[in-house]
Amino acid sequence: MPFLQKSLAAVFSLLVALLLPPAAWGAGAFQPGEYHCGTEPGGTLNALFLRRQARARVSSAALSTATPAASRADIGNLAIVDDSEGVVLRPNRFDLNGLTVRWSPGGTTASQYTEAAIALQYDTAAAANGAPLAGLGDDDARLVRLPFTFPFYGKTYDSVYINSDGDLTFTAADTAITDRNLARAISGPPRIFPLFDDLDPTQPNAVVRYFAAADRAVVTWDQVPEYSSIGGAARQTFQAALYADGRIEFHYNSITTTEGVVGLAPGQLQGEAQPADLSVGVTSAASAAVAEVFTATTDVDLVAVTQKFYRNHDDAYDFIVIFNNLGITPGPPGAFAFLLHARNRVLGIGGLVQAQPVFDFGAAYGSPFRLQSVISMGPLANYPADPNQVIPVFAASRNTGVTILGQESGHRFLAYPRYKDPQTGQVSTGLLGRDNAHWNFFFNSDASVMEGNRIVEMGAGNFLTTATVEHYSAFDQYLMGLRSPDEVPTSFVVRSPNIGFPARPPQPGVAFNGVRQDVTVQMIIDAEGRRVPDSTVSQKRFNYAFVMVVKEGTDPGSGDLQQLDRLRSEWESFFSRAVDNRAVAVTSPVRQLRLSTWPAGGVLRGSPVTVTASIAQALASGLDVALTFDSGLVTAPSSVRIPAGQTAVSFTLTGLRLGTSELTASASDARFEVSRTTVQVREDATQLRLAAVSGDAQRGARGGTLSDPVVLRVSDVNDVPFAGVAVNFAASGDGTASPAQAVTDAKGQASVQWRLASAGSVNTLTGSLAAAATVSGAVTATALDGPVFTAAGVVNAASFNQGAAAGNPGLAAGSLVSIFGAALSPETRTAAFLPLPPTLGSTMVTIGGQPASLIYVSATQINLQVPFEVTGATADIVISHPGGRSAAITAPLASTQPGVFFSASTGLGAILQNSDGKFTSERPAKAGDFLQVYATGLGAVSPPLATGLGAPLNRLSNTVEQARVTIAGRDATVAFAGLAPGFAGLYQLTIQVPAGVPSGRQPLGVSSGGRQSNEVFLMVQ
Repeated sequence: MPFLQKSLAAVFSLLVALLLPPAAWGAGAFQPGEYHCGTEPGGTLNALFLRRQARARVSSAALSTATPAASRADIGNLAIVDDSEGVVLRPNRFDLNGLTVRWSPGGTTASQYTEAAIALQYDTAAAANGAPLAGLGDDDARLVRLPFTFPFYGKTYDSVYINSDGDLTFTAADTAITDRNLARAISGPPRIFPLFDDLDPTQPNAVVRYFAAADRAVVTWDQVPEYSSIGGAARQTFQAALYADGRIEFHYNSITTTEGVVGLAPGQLQGEAQPADLSVGVTSAASAAVAEVFTATTDVDLVAVTQKFYRNHDDAYDFIVIFNNLGITPGPPGAFAFLLHARNRVLGIGGLVQAQPVFDFGAAYGSPFRLQSVISMGPLANYPADPNQVIPVFAASRNTGVTILGQESGHRFLAYPRYKDPQTGQVSTGLLGRDNAHWNFFFNSDASVMEGNRIVEMGAGNFLTTATVEHYSAFDQYLMGLRSPDEVPTSFVVRSPNIGFPARPPQPGVAFNGVRQDVTVQMIIDAEGRRVPDSTVSQKRFNYAFVMVVKEGTDPGSGDLQQLDRLRSEWESFFSRAVDNRAVAVTSPVRQLRLSTWPAGGVLRGSPVTVTASIAQALASGLDVALTFDSGLVTAPSSVRIPAGQTAVSFTLTGLRLGTSELTASASDARFEVSRTTVQVREDATQLRLAAVSGDAQRGARGGTLSDPVVLRVSDVNDVPFAGVAVNFAASGDGTASPAQAVTDAKGQASVQWRLASAGSVNTLTGSLAAAATVSGAVTATALDGPVFTAAGVVNAASFNQGAAAGNPGLAAGSLVSIFGAALSPETRTAAFLPLPPTLGSTMVTIGGQPASLIYVSATQINLQVPFEVTGATADIVISHPGGRSAAITAPLASTQPGVFFSASTGLGAILQNSDGKFTSERPAKAGDFLQVYATGLGAVSPPLATGLGAPLNRLSNTVEQARVTIAGRDATVAFAGLAPGFAGLYQLTIQVPAGVPSGRQPLGVSSGGRQSNEVFLMVQ
């Protein structure tokens, strides 16, 4: 049953995702006057954007003529960076009050925008006559219909969500309570944000109104204050106006806030967000997000600090830890310290950066290869001289200087994971507390530095917190790659506690009651997948650089130097104790000595590979490097020499026996780091896998060579790259790959140029391991042809019937339909959320001029829902994507076109027992049983339900006027016939099996509006 596999299964998954229980938060992530860790998943995107925004405010002439300040020399084990060259981010206060910001679209579908600030054009008529959004709560949203089809970043919409927090979103609401920052604005759904801020329309005299006319739709936030747990916050009055011609205007009538994000975004991190000075204007058309971040905060620009640090330091550090003596506290508001992620390839630990589980922003920080995280510790004066003394503002949680650093360092891997709740069968964030980046107060984290508590069960549902912030727990160490799953004992989380909220800071001596739920690592694995790489090959030696930011022209005092150096030294011993001596932190300055297999590399037994040892700058006298192994599983020279004037030397390594071995490289010059790498020896190529790294899904002309090479990567189950492996390439048709065989490099990558076939719109390039024909990976490329299909290829998605010969004269409004053809979409995509979107990837379908809601698109098949608004005897179907636009195919319409979903292999229908949800193949039906039959195309429902753009969820109350069901020729009682609640375009019939139906495999049919469905079967006992 192709559609059932590709559509209903996807829809069921979407429903499960929508039902995920939200994190149980209190009124806010922290209370007034309380300090906290500021690490959150979007921090890196915010920092990079703020850096570019600050640079954009400096003239290009000034940038080109500016002479970089001389690098400051290290003092002992500490690096010194001064505050010149924009290291300090100055406030950018809101300067649009009393103005209108006008966004002018470019292209036929508003694929790009320019912007100008003009005199205030506040729409008083819309403000006075707009309908209040009754009951709109704090962190709430309402879906409204637009009076016209509205283009936005190349797509069109006829409805929009009005969110209480000063923004509009397409395809999905955004009611989260996480920080209203740039990262969230650009990584969520397509968004228009006149003032993205934590606003609270529930306060007296505050209202959000919606006004719709033929030429414009206007949303007014009238006297809406920022959220405040104590009340009295200043109120904001502004508008967002959407015009029928695609223009967008923001009208700022009365703005008193100094914080907020303003702009437009196509959503899902499409393109690089462009910083703008909106009061000046944007004259160069932008096709990605455009925004300005307003703030009254002075902060240290961590990106600028790291860039200056790398001027006189090698790229040899995993973490850069930054303090300042300028008295500048780190943002976001209320933060004491925080971490920014630079790069990540680790899987199975939860989300580090919004929408991107694997990412690499290292180059923006000045690190081409190694840096993993940057930690802002804020003013050194915030910390006691003794790094083990409790910091006064953390008297309740018992945090010290080293435990604060422990938490921030731990954020490299912690605490982000969801778990599969065995009680609900759903994936839950119930282990997480503040910002979904710390452990829940009610999670027995064994006194982890990542918050939570050590919790003792006192009996009768009573619990007591006994300790906090002592170390990295066994759960932590699994996620850090330091323990295997079987080394982690079961813990628990307390559900339905009678006090507080999960984001509460840890505190010993707190008694509460609730319901214990045991938690295992396997429950995390069930939700996130296994950790990759696992503890057998993960990195266990981390280099830290400690940096002090000082005012230009000054030196840090001796007291500051001694204090910071003591914390640096103590961190090494604390880290070792905290991870039970399973890993090492190195905090002395080092020069780079890099092995090409770092942090882990693979080799097939008996197959030699080339390994390179390299340094950053050539030496006048050369460098001797000793090579040692901790086992006899591999062999290599005992030493190599990097010649004078050169930066690298290569040597041969051979795997002798299966397993892992640690290779250590030690330079004769003690200033260089000791480099350790894990070597994984596998038996043969059947234990490897092949996957595309880049070059997939390109578009090119028939017979032409693609502009970018195709790169495949060979790795094992731990994502360890394997060098020296031969990969064969074969192109479809008369296409060619050059070379036809390539050998993987130290990154496990093999690269080829691909010339597409001279015929056919979809081309395939298949790579296979020369030593293992069963291991292969395919990539596709699509020629720049428009989609092609015929009327015969447009079928009912359940029955695959179409046309008078099948007894179904046309498509029915609201039904699910499949389209088969060629080059229908340049990519394969499945809808990731409900309501269903009008565009998947770059593909859009219109039926009778109405955008259809899409479920699945690929080169050869599209699954969609016909809009309920389509009327008439016929309708033109048009598919469009960047490769072109199909011919308009005319399809007949009908009031109904019944189809019952079924398995093509068995003929059994999608028919479930009403009592337990089992298919009749599992529990055959008997007379009197109530069954659920799933179908589509049953026609109009009462009350009517429009789909439009982004089809909404069905409601149980929408019923079909007439439907008849027969089993083995006998009429079944139809208790309900209507839309299946919680889905889009799916109909449900609840029927009772009549008496006298024979046992065995029996036919079932559905008729509606005088038309008969396909015949399916069910099992009867």
